[in-house]
Amino acid sequence: MLKPISEEREKELEKILSGMSLEEKAGQVLCPWIEKMSSDDLVAMLEKYHMGNVYNGAESAERFLEVKKVFDDFAKDHPIPIMQCSDLELGAGARIQQNATSLPWPMAWGALDSEEVCYECGVATAKEGRMHGHHWNLAPVVDLSMNHMNPMCYARPFGEKPDRVAALTRAFIRGMQEHGMAATAKHFPGDGVDAREPHVATSVHSLSLDEWYKTYGYVYQQVIEEGVLTIMTAHMAFPAIDSDTNRNIGYWPTTLSKKITTDFLKGELGFEGVVVTDAIRMIGFSAHYPINERVARAVAAGADIILGGRDEDYPWLMECIERGIVDEDRLTDACRRILNVKERVGLFDGSMEQTVTDEDKKKFRKLPVQIAENCMSIVRNDGTIPVKLEKGDKVLCVDVQFLGTLREFVQSLPVVREELEKRGFKVDYKTTPFHGDKIREIMHDYKAVFVNFNVPPRYGSTRMVSELVESFWRAWWTEHPQVVFTSFCNPYTIWELPNLSNYINVFSNLPENQRAAVQLWLGECEAKGKSPVSLEGIFDCEV
Repeated sequence: MLKPISEEREKELEKILSGMSLEEKAGQVLCPWIEKMSSDDLVAMLEKYHMGNVYNGAESAERFLEVKKVFDDFAKDHPIPIMQCSDLELGAGARIQQNATSLPWPMAWGALDSEEVCYECGVATAKEGRMHGHHWNLAPVVDLSMNHMNPMCYARPFGEKPDRVAALTRAFIRGMQEHGMAATAKHFPGDGVDAREPHVATSVHSLSLDEWYKTYGYVYQQVIEEGVLTIMTAHMAFPAIDSDTNRNIGYWPTTLSKKITTDFLKGELGFEGVVVTDAIRMIGFSAHYPINERVARAVAAGADIILGGRDEDYPWLMECIERGIVDEDRLTDACRRILNVKERVGLFDGSMEQTVTDEDKKKFRKLPVQIAENCMSIVRNDGTIPVKLEKGDKVLCVDVQFLGTLREFVQSLPVVREELEKRGFKVDYKTTPFHGDKIREIMHDYKAVFVNFNVPPRYGSTRMVSELVESFWRAWWTEHPQVVFTSFCNPYTIWELPNLSNYINVFSNLPENQRAAVQLWLGECEAKGKSPVSLEGIFDCEV
């Protein structure tokens, strides 16, 4: 539970709250995107719409520092500071380009299974994030990877076992919040059950209430006990609590359900912090109401901050207040919670600003290496691993991945090639799409072939679509003595290709993970990771 702040500060916050106009309260619940916005346009928006929070995604470190100065200057003439957030699930470097640490996908943290390391990841994220003006991290993902078909829940969660996910995420939360960054447990009531996901549909969390309390409910009770400052609600139905439906399109999502958000999360579970919605541009949310009512309907359901949105959401919200869709008491409760979080991260007095020393930088840079070298798991080995190579041998790397980039995360594996070439091997590369017959024609020119599945989480689907499947026609690997299969993100790839002769899970695709994979292929290190997930008939959960 949240620790109480001083009685004196409570009174001061209440004084600020009582002095806020209805227009100012409406602005506090909004959190628009500001990427690529000029500093002048940013100030104009803050002034015109009384915005209390902003989301800033992938930009340069220099630009984040410019925005930080805008907020610092703005605070000199305004009593309520701006709170800036982003989803730093993979550390501050996931969004702050240069000068911050990128961490592997959290499933790799789960395979390492170290609360100490997760805590240090929280410290690194908070200190580097705060130094660049971030106050609030929309992480960690506390979902459970229960359905291997879910395209967003095989790398972002820490695993499938509630006790370990709770322990590791609590450590990450603690590391952040002790160093001035608000954490967010997401995606309530819990993603990873349905094969669909909210970017494209109102997915359904189908567990019974008893099942929920034993799994996701246990995790949420633990992070609430830890004192997590915010919880993100998902555009996901939870019929165990709210089985009402919206016309012919199905259940209401949690973000639009008062029964789930207010009565259950805030009421029965006793959550006292800020409830923030997932991004409202997603179809799982936006399909349910006319565009001019969506923000107000979510606030009325119990959301305190609306993530995303556009300039017109403010006048639309004001119109809906006049129409009685959301009342001022609800806005006042939301603002009280928001001011409380801003107080706890030191925004009013600057007491939790962070600096990053040279010693910190050295320490933080070791974290992704430590995770990468200790998270890998050999699921199946026909004796090929480690491979037998001599300097000067030709090797072929076959990268199986979708074209294009998504979500600004690592999408390619150039470090694999660099590491092999450093060791004196002659490396050729093939990247999908290509036909398996083409590999079959050339594979005997190479002493070893490394097949690398590189499919980070994506909207919609990450299945082996036709252009990827065609790469394996004729099971060409059965005709070559040294072919190694490695999955860099999705631990469940072997479910779709169960006939592979060997298989390694690396759990992430950062440069550090790529280096570690090469070391494992060549026998320079051991696979020390414990699988944080299971796949019936193939591998078991080990943590």
